[in-house]
Amino acid sequence: MALQLLEYSECQVKISMGELIIEVADRPGVNLLQWIIREYSQLFLIDMVKTNKAEAGKIYMLNGREIAGFSGMLSSHSLGVASAVELAAVLGMDISKITFWGIEGICSTPGCAITKVIEAAVQTTALQILTRLGL
Repeated sequence: MALQLLEYSECQVKISMGELIIEVADRPGVNLLQWIIREYSQLFLIDMVKTNKAEAGKIYMLNGREIAGFSGMLSSHSLGVASAVELAAVLGMDISKITFWGIEGICSTPGCAITKVIEAAVQTTALQILTRLGL
């Protein structure tokens, strides 16, 4: 997803101005708290999800409070996104600035090939994020 966002010149301009930071973390677990505690005005989390309830490519968008109470996703993380956000809330961190985009995947094993359905969902999600950023 980071690569797709970096393709947009608007993102590159915001990055060069110090108004946008894009970081990639594979299975951050409790380290996710390091991003939540920062004074960001918005924090977007993007991940593949596996609910076994929807078709591959379905896009979920949840705010911080919805994430903390959500247990419908299987996670390959040692401490999943929902658990990390819930822990942040318990610790008094501001989770209202968080938006989570999840794309229903087919395979939750690292290294699986990305299908055309997933590629299309990634592009759609990237456009949703750009819109949310006002770009």
